Amino acid sequence: MVDQQVCQQSGSTHFHLQQQQAYVLSPDSAGYIDSIVRPFDYAQAAGFWGVAFTTIVTLWLVARSAGAVIGVLRRGL
Repeated sequence: MVDQQVCQQSGSTHFHLQQQQAYVLSPDSAGYIDSIVRPFDYAQAAGFWGVAFTTIVTLWLVARSAGAVIGVLRRGL
């Protein structure tokens, strides 16, 4: 009955009180929040991905070459 006292019905629509979680932000944290909410930079992400991919492929090639050299040394020159 408290719902009907606080939120009057509108036509055939009945309203109900509900609790909702919210956060109160201080003005001091506005710069931090704004820096997090920046749009995603696809060009920068592509650059990071390219560097990471090149690094992995280079390490794989070095390891493969080292394995080939060790294999030759095991079999004897």
